[in-house]
Amino acid sequence: MREHFFVPILLLIFFGLCSPGECSSVLLKAKELSEKGRVKEAYAELVRFKKENPEVKDWGLSLFLGNLAWQLGKKEEAIAQWQEASSLAPAEVAPLQNLGKAFFEMERFEEAAHMFFRAWKVSGNSAFRLYGALSLLKAGRVKEALEHLEALRREGKEEEMLLRALLEAYLNLKKEKEAEEVLLKLLKAHPERVEYWRLLAYLREQLEDRLGSASALMVALSLKEDPTLKQQLLETYKALGLWLAAARLLEASQGIVQRKAEALYELYLLGGRPGEALKWVKEAFARTGEKRWLKEMAEIQISLGLHEKAYVVLRKEVRRRSDPYLWYLFGLCALKMGRLEEAEEALLKASKDGKYAEDVQRALAYIRALQGKF
Repeated sequence: MREHFFVPILLLIFFGLCSPGECSSVLLKAKELSEKGRVKEAYAELVRFKKENPEVKDWGLSLFLGNLAWQLGKKEEAIAQWQEASSLAPAEVAPLQNLGKAFFEMERFEEAAHMFFRAWKVSGNSAFRLYGALSLLKAGRVKEALEHLEALRREGKEEEMLLRALLEAYLNLKKEKEAEEVLLKLLKAHPERVEYWRLLAYLREQLEDRLGSASALMVALSLKEDPTLKQQLLETYKALGLWLAAARLLEASQGIVQRKAEALYELYLLGGRPGEALKWVKEAFARTGEKRWLKEMAEIQISLGLHEKAYVVLRKEVRRRSDPYLWYLFGLCALKMGRLEEAEEALLKASKDGKYAEDVQRALAYIRALQGKF
C-alpha cells in the first residue's frame, strides 16, 4: 500500500534561530536565491558560510542547508545536515520530520520509523505515530505496526490512511474477519472505489462466503467495466453452481475466455438448457471443425427428441470412424425413425463394446419384437 502521505520537505527559515549578524543575512540571501529557483547558488552560499564559520552551530542553518541539498539530489548530505540540526535542537520536530520522510523515500523503513516515532513523542502529533507505523509495516514488522495502528483507532482515529494501513496489516497476518470489518468501513466512506469492492470479494472468498464475493464483484463491475472482474465473477458463479448466471455473463462479454462457444455449451448443458447448449455446440463445430462436436451435437438432439437431425449428423460420422458409442446413438435414432434394419445393423456394431451391451440387447430385442422375430 504505497502512499505519498508525508508533508513536503520544509523550506522555511526560522528567523531568530541564528545569532544576529552575518548568519541571519546569509540565511536571508539563501532564501531569496532559493525562491528565485537558484537553488545551487543558495546551497553554495550556505556551504561557504559554514566552512568559513565552523564555530557557528545553528539548527536552523543546518535544517535549511539540508533542504537545499535534498533538492539538489545530495541525499546523504541532506540527512547529515538534518541529523546535525536534530542534535542541536532535539526538541524540534522539523529535522525529525524531514529525516523520517527522507528515509522512507529511500526505503530505509526502520530508520524512518525511528524518526517518526521521535517526532511523535516530541510534538504529540498522532500523525507522526501513523507514519511510524506505516514505516514499520513497510519494514515487515507487521505486529509492531499493528499495535500502533490499533492504538490510534482506539483514540477515535478513522481516516482513510489509517484504515488502509490496518487493512494491510490484517491481510498480512491472515486476519480476514478483522480485515473485512475495516474494509466495510472504508466502503461506507468510499463506495465508489472499485479496488475496495474487488478486495472485499477476495476476502469473502477466503471466508468461504462465495455469494458475498459474487455480490461484491457485481458492484465492482457496475462501477467499472473490467475483463478481469468479469473473469473472477464467472469463476465464482461456476464455483457456486450458478451455471445459467455464468452463461449469461459470458454471453454478454468479450475476451474473458479463449473458446467462448465451448464454454457456453458446457454451461448451458450444466444449467439444464439443452436448447441453448445445442446452439453453442453448433457454433463450436462451425468455428473449429472438430469432429468431436458432432457427437455432442447428436447427444443433445436425441435428448430433445430431434432424432432425424441427429440421424443426419451421425450417418456420415459413423462411416468415417467406427466408434461403438456413435453406432449406438445412430441405432437409437434409426429405431425412433422406424428404420429397423438400419437400427439393427448399427446396434450390432455397437455391441462390440461391452459397455453398452445391456442397452443394446434391450434395443435389439425390441426391434426383433417389432419384426416378429422371437
